Amino acid sequence: MNNIKYLYLLGILIASLGLVMGIVSQLWLPIPTVLLVLGLILIVIGIGLSFPEIVVTTNTMIITLSFLLILGLLNFLVVRNEVRIDFTENQVFTLSSQSQAIISKLTQPVKVWVFQSQLNSGDLELLKNYSRYSSQFSFELVDPEIQIQLAKEFEIKSIGDVYIEYGGKKRLIQKISEVESLSEAKLTSGIQAIQSDRPPATLYFLQGHGETELTPVEEGLSQAVESLTERGYQVKPLNLAQ
Repeated sequence: MNNIKYLYLLGILIASLGLVMGIVSQLWLPIPTVLLVLGLILIVIGIGLSFPEIVVTTNTMIITLSFLLILGLLNFLVVRNEVRIDFTENQVFTLSSQSQAIISKLTQPVKVWVFQSQLNSGDLELLKNYSRYSSQFSFELVDPEIQIQLAKEFEIKSIGDVYIEYGGKKRLIQKISEVESLSEAKLTSGIQAIQSDRPPATLYFLQGHGETELTPVEEGLSQAVESLTERGYQVKPLNLAQ
């Protein structure tokens, strides 16, 4: 029984652990939140068991106030940080560990420009997920038919182009459409690549000698060129005869 009376010491330890985890990560995810609340509850129970001589009225008042404090703290954390738990089998609504690591380590602003008037719910949710892991990440939807000057600045060729902007650099990472959604893999690799000081590698395709064309023609390589461009490469034709 004497050991039970010191539950508040264990509560202080658990609450401190949850508080440190939340402050360091700057993300009040379920684990640090649960630890903090559990620690506060143990503190209240431990104090109540350690001082049985306190009159019932005072004890009840302390427990009631503590309970209200815990509820208020939980409400504050949930509203401010939008604590979410992904119950889907394959964690569909959760960023991969690699994406989380890259986004959480951003030291400069990264902005994603989507040149499309609106997004489907899945693409919008993906971008919001990135925003939750870093205040340095932001995104904006642009209608190229209305914001013509901005579309010219990015040299937009078609509706659905997705660009990343970082430190004055701009890079096309993907083209989205009704049949192709925004890709987490392309978005994360694009963010990682644009932070590199090295210029993008250039890949040359031989042309002019009967080789497959790079332009959008039947049996052409336009899809391969688009895929390589999205991965951060520069693709150019090379005619040795010229």
